[in-house]
Amino acid sequence: MKKSQVVLGVALTTAALALTSCGSTQNVSTEVSKDIRATASENNTSIAARKTEIIDWQDRTIGAKVNPEWLLGITRGNGNMYVQMYGLSNEYANHKWFVSSAQNRTLANAETIAQTEIYYNLAAEMANTINATVGTNLTNGQKDAIRTICSKVNNVTLTGVGNRGSYWQLERTADEYGNIVNLYNYYAIYSCDSATYNMLLNVYMIDLLKSKDLDEATVNVLKQNAQQILNNAQKIDEQHQLAKEREWKAQLVHEQTQRIMAHEETNRQVAASAAEAAKGLTQPFQSVNVKTTDAPMDPALAALIGAM
Repeated sequence: MKKSQVVLGVALTTAALALTSCGSTQNVSTEVSKDIRATASENNTSIAARKTEIIDWQDRTIGAKVNPEWLLGITRGNGNMYVQMYGLSNEYANHKWFVSSAQNRTLANAETIAQTEIYYNLAAEMANTINATVGTNLTNGQKDAIRTICSKVNNVTLTGVGNRGSYWQLERTADEYGNIVNLYNYYAIYSCDSATYNMLLNVYMIDLLKSKDLDEATVNVLKQNAQQILNNAQKIDEQHQLAKEREWKAQLVHEQTQRIMAHEETNRQVAASAAEAAKGLTQPFQSVNVKTTDAPMDPALAALIGAM
């Protein structure tokens, strides 16, 4: 894959991201989702359980469930149920899915935070993929170093990573002082195809290999296995380019076919018009009967005729 094909520069602006419809928090349904956090023990100190209730959620007024089945799956990278739920094209089922979530007292702030932090969620996903693919011989400390470096990579763009919707809930809970507070949970949903994902993965991989923050042993392990990611990215990118070329050629054939059909239709209409014109010129002459009416003769003229 050519380096020029990787667009550099962070291109994330919250103004360009769409916000899905938000229902009113009035007339709250009596149906709630309760999460009773079990009493735990930490350093032999009992931690009191805290009750959390979901008192409102997106599309509640039109019968949507408080915790839709697709939500758990998509937070774990599986978008199949989400694709089916919203009737998306089957191609999205094979996408890489990302969910960025945030919690805030206002829905607008929760949305802004979640949509801004999709970049950091993507970085974490890249770090996990790299560690799982080429870091099998790394220690936990070395893997943590890779996660830290990936979180600082700032030369990638989200071009090709599309916003696929969002979901929110209003949660009533207690803060650390025991005060009852309402907080919005906002989930921003994104996905990209495999070609885009591998192009981005390539960028992170190159940054890791060039990083001065990794020790020599870690870099050597990465170099031994990095070619696997680079080759996969190049292969998928080449397949992506071939698919684009096929699509472009098919479009050219379609446009040429349309032009030929339009030209033939024009010729047909011209020929039909010429035939109609010729038919009109060769029709036999038809006499026209002019109906006359008898008008009374002038008296002076009648007297003259009578004298002759």
